Amino acid sequence: MNSTGFRRQKSLAILLDYVLSTTNSSVFSMKHSMDSIPFPFRSSSRPLASAERRHGPFGYTIYTSFKPWLRDEHDYRCVYCLTREAWNLSSNGNTNGFGVDHMRSRCDAPIDKVNYNNLCYCCNNCNSLKGARSLPQRLIDEPLGEHVRISEDGTVLALTEQGEWLRDCLLLASEESTKQRKLILELHKKARYDLDNAIDSMIPMLFEYPSNLDDLSSLNPPQNSRPRGLDESAWARRQRAELPRFY
Repeated sequence: MNSTGFRRQKSLAILLDYVLSTTNSSVFSMKHSMDSIPFPFRSSSRPLASAERRHGPFGYTIYTSFKPWLRDEHDYRCVYCLTREAWNLSSNGNTNGFGVDHMRSRCDAPIDKVNYNNLCYCCNNCNSLKGARSLPQRLIDEPLGEHVRISEDGTVLALTEQGEWLRDCLLLASEESTKQRKLILELHKKARYDLDNAIDSMIPMLFEYPSNLDDLSSLNPPQNSRPRGLDESAWARRQRAELPRFY
């Protein structure tokens, strides 16, 4: 586990200790739908497949120029471990812990170095662990929920050989990662309880969209094959008061 991941887990652990010390934990240990947990591999928010994408910018000569688009494309969280920007508690700028990954590596597919459809948004920890390896093609073409799921105790369930590859490559089944997911699941239940009971709490902020959403309409890429996606961006939906608080 790298130092960033350790600091994030430590920060989340401190937050959970505070929650448990100030709240009767039994009041929020209700059953919850696994489709609504903060690791929704079953219904991945934005599939990796190009045909399912919301946006289509192209023409940039530097692949990092796509980062604002990818943030929105993948709902401001890592596509691989589903860590959200809001959980990057050790950074002053939540996006500092995230970057752009090439699903097919630059070595394997140099022609796709600046191809939006070959890029995704992921945390620096997953980006480092994946390194220069390319994803198995099925992980790109099919929803990740067909290959990996998270159980209620935070453990990873690999459903296919490709899911095993993802689990092992990114150390998703490590003791540290499992502990972190368990912490998040407990915090998620507390956040849902606070919202449902109109309790003044900061815990739901961990499961909200970040405040610094990107106004993609102002970016003017050289070309955009899916301009309608601008109206469905998080920023545009917030402007129309259509963006949910808790997701």
